[in-house]
Amino acid sequence: KRKAEEDARIKAEQEAKRKAEEDARIKAEQESKRKAEEDARIKAEQEAKRKAEEDARIKAEQEAKLKAEEEARVKAEQEAKRKAEEDARIKAEQEAKRKAEEDARIKAEQEAKRKVEEEARIKAEQEAKRKAEEDARIKAEQEAKRKAEEDARIKAEQEAKRKAEEEARIKAEQEAKRKVEEEAKRKAEEDARIKAEQEAKHKAEEDARIKAEQEAKRKAEEDARIKAEQEAKRKAEEDARIKAEQEAKRKAEEDARIKAEQEAKQKAEEEARLKAEEEEKKSKDKKPTRYISPPLLGGDKTKTTPEKQAHPLCAKYPQGVTEEDNFVNGVHIIKRIVVRDKDAWVYTKKVFNWGGKAFFRDDVPITESTFEMETKK
Repeated sequence: KRKAEEDARIKAEQEAKRKAEEDARIKAEQESKRKAEEDARIKAEQEAKRKAEEDARIKAEQEAKLKAEEEARVKAEQEAKRKAEEDARIKAEQEAKRKAEEDARIKAEQEAKRKVEEEARIKAEQEAKRKAEEDARIKAEQEAKRKAEEDARIKAEQEAKRKAEEEARIKAEQEAKRKVEEEAKRKAEEDARIKAEQEAKHKAEEDARIKAEQEAKRKAEEDARIKAEQEAKRKAEEDARIKAEQEAKRKAEEDARIKAEQEAKQKAEEEARLKAEEEEKKSKDKKPTRYISPPLLGGDKTKTTPEKQAHPLCAKYPQGVTEEDNFVNGVHIIKRIVVRDKDAWVYTKKVFNWGGKAFFRDDVPITESTFEMETKK
């Protein structure tokens, strides 16, 4: 029975060790997976940031190029007007064209402003669900963007007003210089005007298309970024929840295992105690005068005993308590050999690597207090 219990205990220890190694492996795999996902997320954010900076640079270059072309076009128009000495009709057409372009520009600005405000409203509603710090940052960026657009619009209106005044002054001067050759040059100028209008219209439509595509691309990227952040946050919360559940399950299993071991230990100690009492009772019934109790357990030392042979350990160990320390298969084994006159007892304390302890007297389970009390020097 003792050997079976020892085998069962060793098997339980091995199973506990295997389970601990399996839990450690699973935890390491989960940690590796989490780290890989975190690296992928950081890499995606860096790539998105790099792409945004590249788009901003291309947009700035395009705006600079458009501005240079616009300045060249304005300069060419002014030079052509100065040389051609256009008449009042052409000036009227130019004025109508300018007014139509101005109305279109104002309408486009108003539409763009309305669209920006609508997008800002939708984005603000979405961002309201995020953290307060993110809300403040996005709101600050939107306010800066709106202010920059407003400043650009005011600056453009002032520039347009100045340009209109300058053109009016030039028109007055040119009106006084109009010549007879108007009819001869009218057809060529009309063709040039129509061509210029078509080119300007085509360029304006192309610019509007490019701007719309860029705005749609920027909005799609922003939506994708927000969605990716929300997905990453949801996944992190899900991983944390799963990890917490696994940890709670592991702890519950560990508590159940410890409780089962403690109950088994208590049961074994109780059975050993009852067996020892029964053996002691039988021994007393057979040999009432023989002293067999270990010291310090209340044995009557005044009783006389018949002559008996000394315990074999008496020849190997001195009188008193001798302690031996060993490690066997990961188990710390402490043996205390107690020799009193011709009697000897072997007390064993086993400390397992998972924290459990077991105590024996001559291979019979005992309690820790009994072990310590009976092996005092």
